[in-house]
Amino acid sequence: MTTGRYCRKAVGSFCRHGFSKAVSVAFCLLSIVPLPAGAQDAAQTTAQTADEIIEEALEGTNALEEDFRRPKNNYCQIILGGEGVLREVPGLLELSSKSAGGRPGSAQVMTSNASFRISIDTPLGFHSAPRDGNNGVVMAASYSGNGASNFSETPGDIQHKLKKGITNIEAHLVAHRNGEPFPAGNYAAVLTLRCE
Repeated sequence: MTTGRYCRKAVGSFCRHGFSKAVSVAFCLLSIVPLPAGAQDAAQTTAQTADEIIEEALEGTNALEEDFRRPKNNYCQIILGGEGVLREVPGLLELSSKSAGGRPGSAQVMTSNASFRISIDTPLGFHSAPRDGNNGVVMAASYSGNGASNFSETPGDIQHKLKKGITNIEAHLVAHRNGEPFPAGNYAAVLTLRCE
């Protein structure tokens, strides 16, 4: 069974005083694929722990948090919510947050006006994986929103214009492997949520 979770930290900058900088959040996803019986000694992984991935995402953000307390004319603030989970899709060569037992990562996006657009960068591969774990892997990210802005599940690279207020975001990830099952071990992937 594959399990995992998304990181909980924003990285990036903000918009203020009429000029824009991108705000982005890293959603980390950690997965574990079980080893077949008798193969425990064969798998060697160098996957980071979830805490290490989160700590890496947190670097250099103390100044950002302080800046968000100052008054601004324009802003887009991203607050990460629940952690996502990937699960194996029975009968397919996929790890997915949409599979039974999986769940999307979540975030709240607060905007001061309707000039911001949101999107998600799909990773090219896993941040960490067992040997050959990234071979033949194709990933697809998607997201949906409700609240101030409402939109149904959309591919990550398609931007949505946000209205002023708070929009709740759910982000999904599907990783498909061409031709063979995922090697047993730990997997971690990073999705980047952008508000520009």
